[in-house]
Amino acid sequence: MDQSERLAAVERLIADPPQIYLFAGSGQTPAPGGVWLTDRECYEFLASSCLPSARTLETDVGLSTVLFALLSTSHTCVAPFQAEVDECIAYLDSREILRDRLTFHVGWSEDVLPRLEPTPLDLVFIDGGHAFPFPIIDWYYAGARLVTNGILVVDDGQLPAVSEAFLQFLDRDRLWALIQSTHKWCPYRRLTHGQMKESWVEQHERGMFARRLPPASRVGSGRFAADSCRAADTRSVPTRPFALPHHERHED
Repeated sequence: MDQSERLAAVERLIADPPQIYLFAGSGQTPAPGGVWLTDRECYEFLASSCLPSARTLETDVGLSTVLFALLSTSHTCVAPFQAEVDECIAYLDSREILRDRLTFHVGWSEDVLPRLEPTPLDLVFIDGGHAFPFPIIDWYYAGARLVTNGILVVDDGQLPAVSEAFLQFLDRDRLWALIQSTHKWCPYRRLTHGQMKESWVEQHERGMFARRLPPASRVGSGRFAADSCRAADTRSVPTRPFALPHHERHED
C-alpha cells in the first residue's frame, strides 16, 4: 500500500466509520454518528507512519483500530467494553477487512497494560481515559515499550488533564521530541528506549524543572513529515484554550 492508497483508506473510513459508540449501556453517551473522531490529519499521520511491519498499540477502540487493521500492522487494542469490541469486529468482517494481526484486550487500560508482555512497539496511540491520571498511566506502561525513534500520539490534548498534567511534562523532557504542533492531538518521537522508571534527581539533572511552562498548547495545522522533530528546548508553548471533552471513558 503506497502513500496515496493509505490516504485514500483514511478518506473511505471517515466516509463510512464503524458504529461503535451507540449504546448507553457501555457506560458513555452515544456518539454522533456512532463514533468519536479526532482530526483527519491525525489519521493521515498514523497511516503515513505505519508500515505493515510496524508494531502498534492503542488505548480504546474506534476508527483508528480499523485503520491499523487496514494497514496490516501487528496491532494491540486495549478497550474497556466488550460490546464496543464486538461492534468493531462486526464492522471489520462486514467490510472483509482482515484482522489476523489485530489483538483485542478488554478491560481498563490501567489494569490491562501492566499485564501485557512488554514486547517492543513502533507506535503508541493514547486515546483512552482523559481524566487525571489515566493518560499518564497509559503513557508510562505503553510508552516504555517504544523503541528508539518510536512514535507516541496523544489525542485530546486540548483537555486540561491531558495538557497540563501530562503534555507539559513531555514538552520539558529532552527524551521526547514533539514532531508537530497541533491543538487537539500531539505526536512525539521517543529519543531513547527501555523502562521509564527513574529518580527525581535524574530528571532534575537533565533540566526538567529548571523553568516553569505555561499551560501547554499546540497550535497550527498543515501536513508534516515524520522526521520534522524539534528539540525540546526550542518548543513554543503558548496557552492552550480549554474545550469540553467529546467523551469520557472513566465515568462512575
